[in-house]
Formats: sequence, C-alpha cells, structure tokens
Amino acid sequence: MFVMKNIAEKIRLAKTGNEEAMMEILDICNHMIRKYTRLLNYDEDCKSELVLKVISLVKEEINLDKIANTSDGAMINYFSIALRNHYIALSVSKCRIRDNEVAYEQE
Repeated sequence: MFVMKNIAEKIRLAKTGNEEAMMEILDICNHMIRKYTRLLNYDEDCKSELVLKVISLVKEEINLDKIANTSDGAMINYFSIALRNHYIALSVSKCRIRDNEVAYEQE
C-alpha cells in the first residue's frame, strides 16, 4: 500500500540524502520558482539560484525540531516566505548590476 508522506517527512528523508524526496520537495516548490523566475524576466541564473535556495533550506536551514507547526500548509508557507525574500534579494542585486552598467556606458 502506498502511503503519502507529508512535507516534513520528505525534508527528513532529503536531509539523509534521499534524492527522490528532494525532487518531490522541488516539485512542490516548482510553481513558486516559476513565478519568481517570470518576475525576474525568465533569467535562468536566477532560476538556478532559487532552486539552490530550496536545496539549502532543506539541507541546512530548516531544523524541524525547532519548528512548532510542521503541517504541510505551514511548511509551504515557510518555503514561500524564504523564496520571496530570496527573490527580493536577487531583484535588488539585478538592479544594482543594471545601474552600474548604465553608469559605465554613460562614462
């Protein structure tokens, strides 16, 4: 019988190196990654940065023992907020690069 694992269980498995669990987490976050990639003008480097952020969250940043609510909704919200914050950082970074390029071209 196939038993559906919740996101917290998938995170636990992914932390131990289970690639299938990591792929399932990336699939869950895929719509958020696509949304922010679109907002960043479909920049493939930014898409890679967002994927790496999800992997980093799972492998290093999320400590399930310190999270009070590990329901699927709470975990998706956690990923959503983290990806939104990373999107903002990437957007600011892209603006700085663009501003520096414009200043360089004007000189």
